[in-house]
Amino acid sequence: MSIEDNLRQYKPNKALLDNKKARRLKVIDMIETIDNILQLRKEPFTKDEIIDEKTLPAKEMKEDVTQPTNAFNSATENIALTIDAMVEEYNSDYDKENLIQKRRTYKKELDELDKDIEQLGYGVTQIENGLYALRNKQRFIIEQRYLEGLEWEEVEGEFEKVYTRKPLMAKRLQQLNTEALKIMCGVVNL
Repeated sequence: MSIEDNLRQYKPNKALLDNKKARRLKVIDMIETIDNILQLRKEPFTKDEIIDEKTLPAKEMKEDVTQPTNAFNSATENIALTIDAMVEEYNSDYDKENLIQKRRTYKKELDELDKDIEQLGYGVTQIENGLYALRNKQRFIIEQRYLEGLEWEEVEGEFEKVYTRKPLMAKRLQQLNTEALKIMCGVVNL
């Protein structure tokens, strides 16, 4: 892949790298959460634990059970009626084998993300090092042409706005571009 192709891929690769780094942090958080659950919970949840968690203090309860439909509206009665389903739901989330499998899946994803981040990071860093090796005008031309994707006439217009009131011939801009690419090729090892 040529230096020009690598420059054109810099912005998409940088965005992808940032996304993979963000996903990596989420995956690490999920692994740590699973590890904490596995470490803290040695046994499945009991009905009493769930009732203790779901029951409101007496001062916060509104025990209005008189409904025209005769439906239960009491928090205590709702818990009593649904406790078996709650135990099953809590324990399905806790299922040790399921958690271990999820951890393996996240660990595999983390390993793949680390490889991708290393590979993308290397390419992004190489381009950044190459850009830093350039003089300001050369860097500006390279950024406008390859990173922003402008045509030569547009680069010329942007260059005039920033660096001079006198128009620089497109041929001179292309000459600066060629010099900059040579410098970058000496720095970048892709």
